[in-house]
Amino acid sequence: GEISRRVQASRVNRDAPLFIHTYDFATPREAGFGFGRGPWLCRAFEAHNIPRMRWVPLMDELLSRLRALVLDLALPNVHVIDTLGTLQRADITDTGETLHWVNEIHPSAEGYRVLAQAWKREIESVLPD
Repeated sequence: GEISRRVQASRVNRDAPLFIHTYDFATPREAGFGFGRGPWLCRAFEAHNIPRMRWVPLMDELLSRLRALVLDLALPNVHVIDTLGTLQRADITDTGETLHWVNEIHPSAEGYRVLAQAWKREIESVLPD
């Protein structure tokens, strides 16, 4: 894409590694951001009449497919941090912050600490200095 062409054309950034991740298993649930923002996933599933018992398996399938797409990118100097399954999943009945999730799709401070360790390992394996 355009960004890839710009990076390759840049003398400064041409050899800079790019790190991306595979996200993690989000749980559709009644947990938004507040101020009328969210929840997002469970509202979409409700709008499409997806039975509640199918929400988690559907999310797992979608995020597993996204992971597969990201892992198959095989782009030069792009490093994938496989974070799917890293965080402790929220339960579908949780309505507020859990150990690793603030809401449906955003990690908590503790969740980010756990994810940072996965990022650190991968970045240090590529850029050991």
